Amino acid sequence: PPYIPGLILDQASVQGRPIHLDPKGIVLGHRDNQLTFEGSLPSFYREEEILYRSQLQGLEANPSAWSTTARREMAAIPAGTYTLRLEAQDHLGRLAQPLAFPIQVRPAPWRSLWARLAYAVLIVGGLALSYRLRTALLRNRNLELEARIRHATLELQDKNRALTEAHAQLTETLDHQTATSEILGVISGSPTDVQ
Repeated sequence: PPYIPGLILDQASVQGRPIHLDPKGIVLGHRDNQLTFEGSLPSFYREEEILYRSQLQGLEANPSAWSTTARREMAAIPAGTYTLRLEAQDHLGRLAQPLAFPIQVRPAPWRSLWARLAYAVLIVGGLALSYRLRTALLRNRNLELEARIRHATLELQDKNRALTEAHAQLTETLDHQTATSEILGVISGSPTDVQ
């Protein structure tokens, strides 16, 4: 034949559910990461020798090897933006016009930008709360220690006052005993002493 017909996408499915691959692109959720598609190159001459290959550009560096199988399954596609490219060639090696479909796989909600911002806010908030709790705990501990020190200081002052008073009494008692001893010594050494 003087021309080669165009490549046709016969069917596509995500997680086993049929979908329509729009040339403008499709958006898949984070759970919809298993893609299956099957294409064909209409021909009425040596159909068994038609070769197909595909590539998920942005994920795969090179297209798949040429194969007579027009079906391809892609599992565990990570979040990102890709282009699904389908190619076919007839038995003479002539390439059909390739098909390209933009595909975006959204990240899981917990890996989205908003989730990351929320994590950052939670971490910063947690650190701030931890800091405030820690400083409040230290402030309370310092107040408790100051109260204990004040109480101990008052006890020491009371004991010191008691010791000072006891010392004063002892000194007075000793002075009195000394005076009494001196008086007794004077009396015992007087000349009127009869022996």
